[in-house]
Order: sequence, then structure tokens, then C-alpha cells
Amino acid sequence: MPARPIVIVLAMSLVLAACGDSQQQQRTDGDAAIGDAASEASLPPVQPGDDGHADVVSRVPAGAVRAGRIKGADALLSGIKVEGRVGDVKIYNSKVAFIIQAPRLATGVVPYGGRIVDAARVGEQGTRARSLFGEVFLGVGTATLDAKSVAVVEDGSSGHARVRAIGTLAGIPQLASFVPGFDKPRPLELVVDYVLAPDSELLDIEVRLRNTSDKPLQGLLLLLGVVGGDGLSYLTPERGYDVAGASTSTYLAKLDRDVAYAVRAPGRSITALILRSNIWLHDVGDKAKDVVPPFGELSVRLQLLLAGGSPEALRAGFAAVDGKLAELGRRVSGVVRDGATTLAGARVHVARADGSYVTSALADSAGAYAVTLPAGSYRFTAVADGHEPGAASALDVAGGADATLDLATGPSGTFDFDVKDDAGSALPSKLTFMRSGGPPTLPASFGERTYRGGAALVHMFLGGQGSLQLPPGQYTITASRGFEYEIDRHDVTISAAQSSQQSFVLRRSVATDGYICGDFHVHAMWSFDANDLYEDKVTALAAEGVELPIATEHDYVGDYGPTISKLGLQKWMLGVVGNEVTTGRFGHFNMFPITADDALPAGGALPWFGRDPRQIFDDADARFPQAIFQVNHPRSTAFGYLHALGYDPVAGTFRVPGSWSTNFDALEVFNNSDFRDNADNVRDWLSLIERGVVRTATGASDSHNIASIEVGYPRTCLRLGTDEPAAVQLPDIVTAIKAHHAVVSGGAFITLESGGKQVGDVLATSANSSVDVHVVVRAPSWVDLETLEIYSGLDSKADPLLVKSVTLDSATQSPTDPTIRFDGTISVPVGAADSWIIAAAHGGPLAPVKVGAKAFGMTNPLFIDVDGNGKYDAPRSF
Repeated sequence: MPARPIVIVLAMSLVLAACGDSQQQQRTDGDAAIGDAASEASLPPVQPGDDGHADVVSRVPAGAVRAGRIKGADALLSGIKVEGRVGDVKIYNSKVAFIIQAPRLATGVVPYGGRIVDAARVGEQGTRARSLFGEVFLGVGTATLDAKSVAVVEDGSSGHARVRAIGTLAGIPQLASFVPGFDKPRPLELVVDYVLAPDSELLDIEVRLRNTSDKPLQGLLLLLGVVGGDGLSYLTPERGYDVAGASTSTYLAKLDRDVAYAVRAPGRSITALILRSNIWLHDVGDKAKDVVPPFGELSVRLQLLLAGGSPEALRAGFAAVDGKLAELGRRVSGVVRDGATTLAGARVHVARADGSYVTSALADSAGAYAVTLPAGSYRFTAVADGHEPGAASALDVAGGADATLDLATGPSGTFDFDVKDDAGSALPSKLTFMRSGGPPTLPASFGERTYRGGAALVHMFLGGQGSLQLPPGQYTITASRGFEYEIDRHDVTISAAQSSQQSFVLRRSVATDGYICGDFHVHAMWSFDANDLYEDKVTALAAEGVELPIATEHDYVGDYGPTISKLGLQKWMLGVVGNEVTTGRFGHFNMFPITADDALPAGGALPWFGRDPRQIFDDADARFPQAIFQVNHPRSTAFGYLHALGYDPVAGTFRVPGSWSTNFDALEVFNNSDFRDNADNVRDWLSLIERGVVRTATGASDSHNIASIEVGYPRTCLRLGTDEPAAVQLPDIVTAIKAHHAVVSGGAFITLESGGKQVGDVLATSANSSVDVHVVVRAPSWVDLETLEIYSGLDSKADPLLVKSVTLDSATQSPTDPTIRFDGTISVPVGAADSWIIAAAHGGPLAPVKVGAKAFGMTNPLFIDVDGNGKYDAPRSF
């Protein structure tokens, strides 16, 4: 996760919202603990239940409901990212099914037992229906239920099913670590009952906070957390998909075209604290009224609704639960067409006359839609993939009869294309479509996909022949494949109801002999704040020419390997198993290559909660001694290791020296940004090298969502002696990084050598002399490079000393190979002490291939040995 305001805003929100909680905690820390004699005598025990119904595999008929312990995999739900396990508890009826996690650790923002891990609509698919559920939890401050017991109280034979989780509070790692003290023990026992009725699509969640002390608890922050599911979008009924500005909500929903999940707290207000990076935090407490009496209880009720994948299905679902279907108003229905053709899957958006959001519905297989509206004036807009959005149609809805309103989208044309290399072989690539006049503008509340840089479409393609539907118009289409290939750009006219065709040829022009380039920091669906599914992420990595993608999910061991094999991309890339250790206070750290262990929580991700950096680094070294340990975005004000420790690169001191550890291998100097935007990181990295902490500089995208942050910018290229990903051995990756045989490319690929020694090597020479370094800068012709700079040593402010600056233009470009922007020798002075030399190149914008970024490249150091001992001796100390 890159540096973002989320942590600062979250911490401030929690402190301001829960100051009463914190003060109350100071008064109750010494109170009776859960389970002591006084508590047990004054607070009657809660019956935990048993294993429930013996059969939770078979479907149940209408009018029935069932709950029981899962004894075999055939009782689990299916889905892209299901987390249920044998031993968990299942509660289901003829329409919906839920899996409640047993007392065990698992992946997620909340890793503890007693939570819902999977939820699906059953319908015609049977009990192994498709779950896309993320997380929903109720926190007290920054803690939540850690179940010690999860069992069945009612198995459904009496007409209802009830699953009960009983436990204590445990700190939510990602939250509690930001606000020290909020995860202190409280004299609270939590009882959570999950209750399901026959034929209902709504799960009641009854939470009881039981005070085991003789003092009242009040001022509690009741935190409702919703974490994104597998590719789902967020929505509130008040603002539609434009949730960033939502302050209060009736319910919180996440949905795609197949399923919608919505949670509400009946009788309570839902007040937004923050929505960032797929983590949605709201306050549902009433601090003036929420008091847990001595040896008493406070009840909080939540409701989770599963419905069809549209906002209109959610409106109808909650209205049915509340017995208020009639209050929704009059039915408006119709058919969506493109001329004479009906459009299945079209989205029909309804807004009020003032533009405020009302609802959206999906057209069925016959193009038919329906919504229910109270009296008023509305505007209907039909949107379908590949079509120009239809003009808004006005309709006044009055009491009385239902209404019919047929809608039309704009026309569509067909674009047939193929992408190959100059030898005629299919090639993974990215197609960027820029439309004359720009893409249509629709309200953010509609939730229609948009692309960066004003693109009408960005299409990741695995190569060969393809076909797309596009709105008619004039397009400039750019085919690209990262920084080793030329682009191919064509102007194409798309006409209504006609086909257009274009071939694209991408030539690999930049010689990177012996190097393999990878993205060492990538998030996808197993990260709590990323929504990209693995197939989408791997397709994007292939399209951007990333040869060594490393799965670095937050606190989960990720592996792109099976997806790479499934998509047939082994020729183009080697997936590396990795894990980001995502601590709350001390930074984020990547480990790779490692192995997953399905017998351990989160595939064997390294636990970090409650441990300081020294302990975490040593744990990683002990657990995965052959792995690389990389410090990510070290100067991030929210998640940066060097920032958290208060490192001063001039003085070589730390504000928190007791937590400093050098037990890492690489420093992510560039995180989705270039050299000049990372002066602090460059300064830190080189100041550490000057003090003997010689670590490899890397660059990575930290992409969480391919629509907002492209993968592969920048990328780290390792000198591995091969250009074939399939020939790479994992130990060679480790060796290359530890030997600093790496350069960072953000459009420019730079090599630097002298006397047969290359980047990462040690070159022997005389003190107070000079060395001639041979520098080659390469970039495809579409990349604009402006300057080459050579640095050696630091000034008094720990800034790198500029030795030579060369303007890159036609005079420095090779007359026979235009990708070679500089190929020459530069003399670098050498002082009385050992030193280092690096090269960096800078350029202009990379759009449309990489929007919002500038071209750059940088080498790791060539080390200079002047005392003849064959190694680099640091000239400074801490």
C-alpha cells in the first residue's frame, strides 16, 4: 500500500470519535477480568450450542432452514476467493448460505473466528453457490470479536436457525496498531448470534456486549467495518456509487452484476469515518446512550442482505424485509434497445430531476428492466458496454397506474484487431483508445468505469486476434508492451453497425541482454484493499511486459503461478510467491521468493502484530532464510520504515533507535514514481550505503488496481544471464539482488561498467585519481529522455553529488540504433576514501502508455575500492 492519507485520517477519526472510550478504558483497566468468580456470579453464562444439523450438504426446500458444522469440503461454498474450511459452521436456506468461521486465524483485516467468511445466493446453483463476500465486522474501538466458541444454538428444526459465536475482544491489527491503547483488554465478553429464517435473504446479526465488571462502560466507539470483496463496487442508497462524499447512510452495499451485499444497523445512524482503498469504516454508536451497565449487556443489531446484483434489487429486498414494498411507489418498466436489437445486461440509471441518485437496474436476457419509484420527476439513462450512452429520458411518476418507458442507447460498431510481434507471433499487449472529443461524461453516482488520462478504453490483451464493441467515432489507438517495445499507433474510424479492422505490430527494440525485469510490489484480490482478480492482474502484467511479477499481498502468501499457467503465459513470465508484511506502525515489508503453506493461516504469512521491527526482521530471517526482505516505500508518512523510526540521513541518527535493524536486503526507493519525485528516498538509500548498510535499490508499481495504477512502472531489472523467464532459477533472483546486480527502469534502461566491473561489483583503483565509466542509456523511440546524470558521494545535506550532466538529444543518439540515447565514457573523480558511482536518466511524460508518469532510469552503484582490500569500506558511520 503506498503512502496515502488513510492512516492519518483514520487515526484522527478514531481518536476524536472515541475519546470517551479511551477515558473509560483508563478507569476500567483494573476491573475484574472475564471469567473470574465475581463476573461469573453476576453475569449469567451464555449457552454455546453444539454441532447442529448433521447434513449441511443437501439443499433445503422452500420453507426450511438449516445450520450445522461442516464436516466435508462438499458443504463449502464456491467462489473466486472462498475462505470457509472444514470445522466452520454453515447456516442456509433455499435462497442464501453463509459460512461462519470457527475459532481459528485466517486472512483478512479481521483474522479471528466468529466472523462471516463466505456468503452466497443459493438459487438454482445449489449450496456450492458462488461467494464474492469480503468482510463485515463490528468493532469496539479498534478491537473486535475473537471467538472462543462457534456453534449451533438452533439447527432449523424449530423454524429458525441460529449460530452463536462467543468470545472476547482482540485488536484489529491494521487499526489497533495505529492508535496505541485502543486494543487494551476490556472487561467485555461478546456474543454474536447469526439468525436466519426460512426463505429469507436477510441474515440478522445480534451482537451483545456483556460487561463483566462492576463499573459501567460508556462512550464506546462502535465501528462498523466493510471491506471490499472480490471485484465488487461500493454503493450507498443516498449517493449511488459515488460513495467518497457519503457522510451518513441508510445502508452500505458492495455489488457486482451477480450479487449484492448490504449491511445496515436498524435504529442506528451510520456515520462515515473513512472510505479508502476498499476499507469502509463507519460509526454506528450513540455515545450518549450506549452504556453497558455493570454485569449487564448492550445489544447492537446488524442486518446483512443478499440480493441480485443491482441497487434496485437491494431497495426491493430491504422494503420486503420491512413490509414496505407498497411504499416504494409505482412500477416503471420497459425494454432497452439499440435500434431493433434488445440489449441484455444494459444498466438503467435513474436520477431525480436535480441529478441526485435514485437507483439502477439491470436489463435481463430479453433487454427488459423494471424499477419502482414514488411520485416525482425522474430521468432515465441506459448504458451498455460498447455503446454510446442513451440520451436521458424524462418521466413524471404519479400515483395510480404503473408506467412503461422503453429506452435506447446509442449505436455500436465492431473493431476487429490483432497484435503480433515483427515475426508474426501473437503478443500480449495493452491497447489504449483515445476518442476524438473524449469519452462521454456520466455522473459518478452511476458507477460506470472510467480510465485515466481521458481514455475511452484501456484493453489488456493476451495476443492474437480480438474483437471489441465500441461507440462510433474517431479513435487514436495505441498498442504498447512496456519499455522494451516500440508502440504502434493508428487512427481508426468506428462506424455504427459496421466492422473496422486494424493490425498492430510491436517490435522489441531495446536490448536488455542478460536481464529479466520484474515488478516486486503488486497487490490483487487477496489484499484487503485491492480488488483486481488474479486473471485481470496477470493479464495486465503480461500486457505491460513484466517478466518477473511478485505477488505481495497484504499479510497473505500470494502466488500468480497457477494463473500464469492457466492463461498459457509461461513463455512470458515467471510468477514468484511472496508476502507483504503489512504492519500498522513500522512500515511494509516484502518477502520473496517464499513458499505457501495452506495448513497455516493466510498461507503462512508472517505474523507481526505486537512485534517491533527488529523482531519482525529476525522472524522473517528465521522463517525464510533464503528469501529477500524488502523495505517498501521507506519515507511514506503513513507506512514508511525510515519515517516511523525518524531516520536523519545527515546525522545518521534515529528517533527510535531501539527498533532499528539492518536485517533487510532491498530498499524500495521508487514506488510508482520517478527519481526526482523521490529525493528523500534516494538520499536515505545513499546515506545508508555511506554508512555501510549496502542495500539494493528497487522500483515497483505497488499497483492495487490496474485501472488507477498500472503495473510495471517502475520495474527492477536483474542481471541473471538470460532473457528467458522460464530459464530463471529462484535462487538466482536472491543472489542477484543481494549482489546489487540491478537497475531500475521507468522507461530508460541504463548499464554502467568500468574495467570489466558492472553495477554491484567492486572496482579497484588508486586514491585521488579518476575512473572512466562506460554508460549506455537505452529507451524505445516513443520515450522522451532529456538528461543523463552521474553521481558519486554525498554533500553536507546528504544529497548525491552531481559529477556529470549530459543532455540527451540527437547528438548523443546512436546513428545506427535510435534506441541507444547515449553510449560513451565519462570520467569520474575518486577521492581518498572508498566511494560509489550511480547513473540516472530523466525524461518527459510517458502518456498514454503510463499516464501521469515521467520517464527515468537508475543504476545501483558501482563500488570503488581505493585501499586495495577488495571491498567497499563505508566512509561514514552512524
